[in-house]
Amino acid sequence: MDSISQGKNEVIAKSGTYTLIDVWLVLGRWQEKRRVRRYLARLPDYLLKDIGLERRAVMLEAAKPFWR
Repeated sequence: MDSISQGKNEVIAKSGTYTLIDVWLVLGRWQEKRRVRRYLARLPDYLLKDIGLERRAVMLEAAKPFWR
């Protein structure tokens, strides 16, 4: 997460107010997490090894709910 987004999240957390754009951005991040996790779970072991990941770690990550 870049520093601008992180700073904005801190402001939102402190103020407790959310705009429609904030909600839209959160939904987009959740969708991206879900997409990446599903993609990684489908990769063969030799490609995971090539990018420095182990099947077990990928499966644990893929099992997480989309909001984590």
